Amino acid sequence: MLTDPKIIGDWMEKYRKGGEDAITDTYSREAYKHHNDKLLEKENKKILEVLERTKAENEYLKNRIH
Repeated sequence: MLTDPKIIGDWMEKYRKGGEDAITDTYSREAYKHHNDKLLEKENKKILEVLERTKAENEYLKNRIH
């Protein structure tokens, strides 16, 4: 499964400009790995924000009851 639909677009552009040789695998996918790390970091940040908001809501509700 592709993690980023842009990958296919990148390959197509390289193929149009340089033919089959341009898309021959000669190096690792480090740039895409870094992209995945950025996606995970972004998702983790969202989860932490939701957690903090939930904690604040719980505190608010606890104080309303007492």
